[in-house]
Amino acid sequence: MTFTPVTKIYDGTDTNTDKQLATLNDGLGGTVVAADGITTTNFNMTGVTSRYGSGTGASFASNVNAGSRTVEYTGLAGTLSNNNYKIVDTQYGTGDDHTPPHRSDGLSGAQVGWNGRQCDEGLRRQ
Repeated sequence: MTFTPVTKIYDGTDTNTDKQLATLNDGLGGTVVAADGITTTNFNMTGVTSRYGSGTGASFASNVNAGSRTVEYTGLAGTLSNNNYKIVDTQYGTGDDHTPPHRSDGLSGAQVGWNGRQCDEGLRRQ
């Protein structure tokens, strides 16, 4: 199985809520799972958790910062247990965590805290 690459607006968390499959391959081009009526669109992701980070396996580390990231999906082992399939419980995809667009409400001279320092720049619309 492969996952659809995901994108989210930076929200200070490592949580990925967009869990979609791009392909579901059983080693025979998907014909066996398709015969059981299982597709990428009806694959049940209930109970699967997903988070942004870096690395895979034991080296995977959660990362809340914006940027291109590995996306971990955990809890997959039980997703097809009713159909006698065995799936590796944790697998990986890709994603981008974007910084939010800048916004301005005309607050010139506003002071914004940033890493313990203050900046005296007005907020600008982009």
